[in-house]
Amino acid sequence: MASESARSITVGGSGVCAVVPDMASVSVGVSLQSPNLGQARTRVGSKMQAARQALIKRGVAEKDLTTTRLNIHSYRNNQGLAQYQVSTMVNAVVRDLSGIDALVNQVLDAVEDGAELNGVTFDRADRSEAVKAAREAAYQDAFEKATQLATLAGVSLGEVVAITEQEHNFGRPSRRSSVRAMSADVEGAMPIDAGELTEQANISVSWTLVPS
Repeated sequence: MASESARSITVGGSGVCAVVPDMASVSVGVSLQSPNLGQARTRVGSKMQAARQALIKRGVAEKDLTTTRLNIHSYRNNQGLAQYQVSTMVNAVVRDLSGIDALVNQVLDAVEDGAELNGVTFDRADRSEAVKAAREAAYQDAFEKATQLATLAGVSLGEVVAITEQEHNFGRPSRRSSVRAMSADVEGAMPIDAGELTEQANISVSWTLVPS
């Protein structure tokens, strides 16, 4: 009797689904140096409060604001004098990308000196449909490969006996297209592009082989 491995075929398939982002995480902060710790804390606190108010004014909910950094470092400068560096950062979840350019630029303007921008990351709030589409494409890819190989071997595909899936991967912006988050009302604003994300699925499918 032939072994099970001789009577089956296992083929891997991959599928990709393009996804338009509908949310973003923006990390903005304040960092200042001063020989006076109290003054540095006060200035940083005031500037961060201005940043928070600018975010809220642009529609960011308070529940979507998270402090991700709060540091105080002491050191000595080249003259041996004590110095303090005070820094803080907040991560804001932006759920309306239509004016993200304006939001980022207005927050930076509100902070002015000492402003920091630690990146903008785009995402999709609901990935379920993209995951399904990527899985379907991955299965079809595996099926087409297996069908071709079976035909070359002079046999046909039988029933599916096993399916395994690797953890799906929500990809970075694709180079294929770009969805601009428009805010042309802000003169001199740095443009920010949301891009196009990808959801990728990778599976492995095993079929039995039957005589043609």
